[in-house]
Amino acid sequence: MVFLIQNQANKAYLHQINNFMAKDNTIYYLGGAAALAFILFGSKKANAGGVVPIPTPSPDPQQPDFPIETPKEDDIIILDDEIPIPPQATSAWGVTPEKYKLPFAKLEAYTQIPGLARYFAIRAWGAFRAMKPIVSYDEALKIAQANPDLAMKFHNTSASERKASCAGIERVTLPKGELGKCGGTGSQKDPWPKPLYIDQWKDFGSAGQFDMLASSFVYAGIHSGYVPFINLKPEIMFDPKAQMYAFAIMVYRIIKGPYKVLANNPKDTWTNIARVVANPSAFQNNTQYSKDVGLRFQARAGELGIDISNPDIMGNPTVDVIAKWPGDKKLF
Repeated sequence: MVFLIQNQANKAYLHQINNFMAKDNTIYYLGGAAALAFILFGSKKANAGGVVPIPTPSPDPQQPDFPIETPKEDDIIILDDEIPIPPQATSAWGVTPEKYKLPFAKLEAYTQIPGLARYFAIRAWGAFRAMKPIVSYDEALKIAQANPDLAMKFHNTSASERKASCAGIERVTLPKGELGKCGGTGSQKDPWPKPLYIDQWKDFGSAGQFDMLASSFVYAGIHSGYVPFINLKPEIMFDPKAQMYAFAIMVYRIIKGPYKVLANNPKDTWTNIARVVANPSAFQNNTQYSKDVGLRFQARAGELGIDISNPDIMGNPTVDVIAKWPGDKKLF
């Protein structure tokens, strides 16, 4: 009888959550709002199943702080075996596919951003489950086991996605005030360097584990003067290490930036970060849309099976992580 009551309660909870999710299918993903708070190249949301636009405009990108540099042949990717792994790295991952646990944990250890590994796991799960109803833990486990790659190879080439990536690149490469063919208006006094394969990047839409827009991805690292993807073809977006590089920089810059995301507990901190990723201005204005984004993020974490309120599982970054950042170049 106790089991029956608990099972009924679980069904009622899932029904309540899914009714909430159905009110607004837009979710918090970077590809969704193209909302790197520091680059911000577009305003859209998509997954492999459809597109839901987000109408809020993005602020102008910032100028890079240093001259642009591209990687050399002897530059190597991180995640070697010498990086120490947090004690909790192999526990409390919920249904996260095994293949992602160690890379995510190592990246957290290297960047010294507490909670980054589990946040990556929740984001990856959210991208894969975008616009789908919340399910029970047992059902989520079956889904994860049947789809161990999650959204790593997802590619959205819808017309709206391609237009968004094109407009995003126009905003930073066209002379200030000039309107591009895709609707992007030049925002930079000194335009950013153009990708070597600019036409391909413009037309690529969004892709990858974290559903990033191509125009955001290609300029990852630009504020430190190191942009490893600018001379590469956009297919690099399917590389899991490249995905982790771009996304780690995003989190770091949000923590470092003007958004008051840091709280005294991991649940609020990471929920705030998810809200900024979705739409920085909506977060700053504390709109209902932004609040809903936070609730959906928490619902996905619960579906995945990660307790984001437990500081022993989900670390809580502080302002100290800014000084500990190893530097963009050392990440990739």
